[in-house]
Amino acid sequence: KLLGLDAGTQRGLVRRLERRYGLRMEDLDVRADAAEFDGPLLVVHDRGDRVVPIDDGEVIAGAATGGRLVETHGLGHQRVLRAPEVLAAVMPFVAAGEREVAGVRLEQLRRLQSEIQDGLREAHAVQEKLTKQPRRLAS
Repeated sequence: KLLGLDAGTQRGLVRRLERRYGLRMEDLDVRADAAEFDGPLLVVHDRGDRVVPIDDGEVIAGAATGGRLVETHGLGHQRVLRAPEVLAAVMPFVAAGEREVAGVRLEQLRRLQSEIQDGLREAHAVQEKLTKQPRRLAS
């Protein structure tokens, strides 16, 4: 049962959400999104989750090129968010992503610095040529 609601209430909730957000629930497919995602993806899922089956977590992690599944036991659907063992697995993943992003930014800055230096060298060369040319007197 979705959120512990009976079937009729679930259908009404889904219709209302679809109207409000202008989309159909069938179009929301995390597996398709994961398959198109270009980067590392960490999926944390509990084997005993009664809300979302572990198979869904396995499929999502498997669909992504850089997908990885961290499987927990005995945490269910919500306690997984606060479990120390989950935080221990997630923190290095997040830190690695921050280093990767910082590395990309650093590389972009280095390229920009190099382009600026090249531009300055060209400007100095042009300035030097202009100062060495004899000046023409206006008649």
